[in-house]
Amino acid sequence: MTRSIEDFPVVPEIPETQAVEIPGAALERLIRQTSYAVATDESRLELSGVLMEIGAREMRFVGTDGHRLARASFVFQGGHEWKVILPPRTLSTLQRLVPEANGNIRVVADARYARFDVGPNQLIGRLLGGEYPNYERVIPSGNDRKAIVRTDAFLAVVRRVGIFSDSFTKRVTLSLESGKVGVAVQTQDIGEAEEEVEARYDGEAMKISYNASYLVDMLRTIESEEVEMAFKSATQAGVFRPAVSGTDELLCLVMPLRLPDEEPVTAGDERQESRTR
Repeated sequence: MTRSIEDFPVVPEIPETQAVEIPGAALERLIRQTSYAVATDESRLELSGVLMEIGAREMRFVGTDGHRLARASFVFQGGHEWKVILPPRTLSTLQRLVPEANGNIRVVADARYARFDVGPNQLIGRLLGGEYPNYERVIPSGNDRKAIVRTDAFLAVVRRVGIFSDSFTKRVTLSLESGKVGVAVQTQDIGEAEEEVEARYDGEAMKISYNASYLVDMLRTIESEEVEMAFKSATQAGVFRPAVSGTDELLCLVMPLRLPDEEPVTAGDERQESRTR
């Protein structure tokens, strides 16, 4: 028993009015550095996908869930400007296909579909609808307290200390002091931990709390030996980027959690983080 061939979905024809080519390795990096930050619920469908922006000289991928944001860029000769929202399932499939690419990957899109020509393969995915929020508006520009730490050392410390964090908030507190950044957590009925990592920091001492899982997800995508962290206050978004001069290929933003010693809140209020949207 078989089914009629007429029942098989028709492969859409996508006009090549919007088309670019990008090296496979660069495309894989853009996906890896942004797809982790998308929303996992569908209350706002557009935030459950990754924004792909094509400009005259740059391709950008942006992912955000309202609590964190990742923006990755690749400089190339793009052409006219256009943008689409790609679903995570399409991107995860594309990542698996990238090793089969022989050089560049061709990206073609219209109002409903995107096509990726990867070596002998073609991947076609339906785009997400909706208007992506103006993410540039939430990226702070006045974060003047900057600390530079070794990426691998900081990631290892956050992972170890985060084991003792609360299962819901995953809160860890960063303490910035001259020459070091402390990472600490104290959770009732679980335990406490505290470690330090060397840092280039000579600003005013401050504390700021984050979801440890958000920090780990973000740090894993930073390929440079050092990461720059820029803060303004304990209640405003922190900006993280590779500590490499002359490059702006990756920017990550994470909203802080309320510090434990701030004014008491109810259990319901404690769940409310500042949001990027």
